[in-house]
Amino acid sequence: MVVGGYGHVGSMICRELGEKYPGFVYATGRSLERAERFSRETGGNVLPMRLDLDQPVMECEWERIKLVVMCLDHLGSGLPPERDALCGYIGKGRISVSSGEVAEDS
Repeated sequence: MVVGGYGHVGSMICRELGEKYPGFVYATGRSLERAERFSRETGGNVLPMRLDLDQPVMECEWERIKLVVMCLDHLGSGLPPERDALCGYIGKGRISVSSGEVAEDS
């Protein structure tokens, strides 16, 4: 799952992963419409998923997810607090891509 997957950096990551793992990469964000459009652009290699951290998500939706890549544009230093909330909730490893830095946690 690439959070911010249809944005500038996220879409590049999704395209690369989608070529190697077609049908196993999810581009997520608040707009399902944008995620679906991006999925079509990749020929279905990248799947769409709506993700809004302000909305509840059914736990069964996370069973397919093995890794979370965070590609969020935000101001300030450090990583957004949503990262820990999301990854802690679903109990998955994560890679954060932000402000030109890459941080890996497990």
